[in-house]
Amino acid sequence: MLAAVRAWLPLLARDVPGFDAASYAAGSAVPDDLLADAERLAEQIEEARTPAGEPLPYAAAALAALDTATVAARQEWAEAEAADRQYQAQLAATRAAGAAFEEDLVAFRRTLLATAARDATSGRRAHQT
Repeated sequence: MLAAVRAWLPLLARDVPGFDAASYAAGSAVPDDLLADAERLAEQIEEARTPAGEPLPYAAAALAALDTATVAARQEWAEAEAADRQYQAQLAATRAAGAAFEEDLVAFRRTLLATAARDATSGRRAHQT
């Protein structure tokens, strides 16, 4: 996405008076910001005109490239969110299993303690008699 946005900035800076290329994709890796930049850039390209009042000669190619990149970025974002939801569900299941295991472990330790104490007591009694 970032490469697709940055690819068109030099041409727009050259062909559109007052175009501020620095305000687009200024190193941000935040998906929301990149998508917003791509959408703003597409609007800028659609509105930009040559001195003769014609659309920029590369407008169709630029819009197609930005659209392709935007669709791919949204798909990757959706996949990442789905993976995050799956990870969160697995983490919750792991925590629940850990809590159940902790309860079993506590019960096991108490059983061992009671058994060891009983064996120690009965061993002393047998030794005393």
